[in-house]
Amino acid sequence: MYPELKPIIHHFDKLKILVIGSLSDPPMNGIINQIAVLHIYLAQINKPNIQIITLSASSNLSDDDLLDKVKSEDIDVVLDLEKSYTQKYINTNFYTTEIVQTTDQLGFSIENFLVGNGVAWRLSDPVWNMQHTLRYMEQPGLCHDFYTYMTKCQASGKYTSDQIDRIRYIVNKIKQISYSRDLLHYYIKRSRKAGRVGVADDDSYNLELNYHLSNYYFLLAGALDSTARLLNDFRKMGLSKYSDLGLEKDVFIEKSRIKRTGIARMLKTKKLNHWMTFLKNRRNFIAHEGDMRQTPLVKEKKKPLSDDEINSIVDQEMDWLQLAALIPRDMYDAHRAMVFEIIRIKHNYEVIAKNIMDVPSKKGHTLWQPLISIDFDYEHFSEIMEGILAKLSAKI
Repeated sequence: MYPELKPIIHHFDKLKILVIGSLSDPPMNGIINQIAVLHIYLAQINKPNIQIITLSASSNLSDDDLLDKVKSEDIDVVLDLEKSYTQKYINTNFYTTEIVQTTDQLGFSIENFLVGNGVAWRLSDPVWNMQHTLRYMEQPGLCHDFYTYMTKCQASGKYTSDQIDRIRYIVNKIKQISYSRDLLHYYIKRSRKAGRVGVADDDSYNLELNYHLSNYYFLLAGALDSTARLLNDFRKMGLSKYSDLGLEKDVFIEKSRIKRTGIARMLKTKKLNHWMTFLKNRRNFIAHEGDMRQTPLVKEKKKPLSDDEINSIVDQEMDWLQLAALIPRDMYDAHRAMVFEIIRIKHNYEVIAKNIMDVPSKKGHTLWQPLISIDFDYEHFSEIMEGILAKLSAKI
């Protein structure tokens, strides 16, 4: 009854990295050694099938040559230490391969690949049998910084158990944000691979990506709201309405200024305030009105196919006489109409951008690319949270 199903990728346990330049160059020595230690660990925990494969290529590859090599050799990550490729080129080819330009970025890419395969690991500080929760708390960054702040508050004896719990809630949310971010990057890698080997369609890993994006937005917005409530408590701001307890809200910013919290100017910054407001729009739409979905942005071709031309293509899709003998007429008609519509869209429209999210608001609609913006969101979140933490830590 159905056309032959496309093959799928059952296992994604080998990460292929292409290094532009020599593997023996000084910046690569450290990470090659770290990968060797990782492989020893993977063998000891009976996961030798998980492999990091590093290849090298000439540093004078043109843009087109690199893309050809990525597709022909199924490259997951390109390390471009010489920064030969522009950010525009990197973004344009986002759905084909991941291009990073520092060893730190490469390390992050390897580690989120490992998280997706159920392995908690830090290349720069390997610990055998580490749990995911400990990995996020121990690695340098926002989660570790807030955890350190919590322990200092506990040691000071100035805070109630409820106040310490407020900080703990934020620490736990940041851990979950980091985990969601890692899994998003992992599934983007899988989606790219499916595209390169020719088994992808518009729904490839959309269920997994949309699930983790929903969590990501809920957790980011929730952590910001938890921080607003912590500030309201710790700095005795006196706000009692839940609707006022948002870092992006004018009333909250004004109270912050009056109470001299030291963060009002940062919260009022156009870049950060707009980002927080738009994050809440995304979260609220998913939670209350719609769902997390991504679709291609398309435009109609100048010379679309006629209905007769589309029907001739539909005729070749399957044995319609056999189908008509197997199912009722109304089911047959519905199935043929569905195939006709799929063919019409496929042939009469061209994709301008992939994975677009339509975010409605009181002011209209905003088109957003959630996958390419995962790190953009995290960077803005970190900037706000680190700024607030600096002010909180100064008054323990």
